[in-house]
Amino acid sequence: MTTDSLQNEANQENRWILIGPDKARYELKPGSVVLGRSANCDIMLDSPQVSRRHAIIECDGQTCTIYDEGSITGTFVEAGDDSDEGRHQVGNQGYHLKPGDQLQIGDAGFTLVTELINP
Repeated sequence: MTTDSLQNEANQENRWILIGPDKARYELKPGSVVLGRSANCDIMLDSPQVSRRHAIIECDGQTCTIYDEGSITGTFVEAGDDSDEGRHQVGNQGYHLKPGDQLQIGDAGFTLVTELINP
């Protein structure tokens, strides 16, 4: 790879996509996305195992962090890479997400992916 192609690759932007249990795709734009059972949530999950306001994902365009909002059943992340990180219970301190991570919110599973934005 040439220096120019490495620099071009570093300058390319990715969009963060959350793929839901029904294969629905949710683009995570900069800002906050609330997941929960309430109709006021950005991503509504119709399940008694999901709290009204279960979790929040905050993105700044480069990174995304998930926080549990005090749910009863918890929010979990399974590392999607080959690291030994394993499964984490997310607290109010948050968890820095990476592409490939698997999210468990109540009984709903999600996968986080990134896609290259074409210049």
